[in-house]
Amino acid sequence: MQAIQQQPVRNYDSLVALLKIPKVNRKLCTPNSSNEAKALYRYLLDINGKKILSGQMWVPWSMDEVSYIEKKTGKLPAIKGVDFIHQGSNEAEVKRVIDWWNSGGIPTIMWHWGAPGIGEGYENSKKEIDIDKMFY
Repeated sequence: MQAIQQQPVRNYDSLVALLKIPKVNRKLCTPNSSNEAKALYRYLLDINGKKILSGQMWVPWSMDEVSYIEKKTGKLPAIKGVDFIHQGSNEAEVKRVIDWWNSGGIPTIMWHWGAPGIGEGYENSKKEIDIDKMFY
């Protein structure tokens, strides 16, 4: 009787280890990058192929998913995203990402740019625009 060989259970890290990941030798695109940008980039290069960073978007009009994750797991995501969707709240969003950075996290900001002449917000970001009006 021939023994059935079982495939090992693999997690993502072990799958990545099976891949031939090329060494990344890249430079930041900004020639005179800040020391903080250089340190973050070195960290990302160092963990490349070894670790996975988690991230979560935070928005003011829904539940606080970041706090929910911390409550359920005891951990915070490495990356926290915010959105420049309503110009009136952009200053608060900047404060949030500065606070996140100062606490050791990695912030990211996206921008749902409203259509010029139509208005701000998500729905308006999907509308057709006159590209020439964008540069007045």
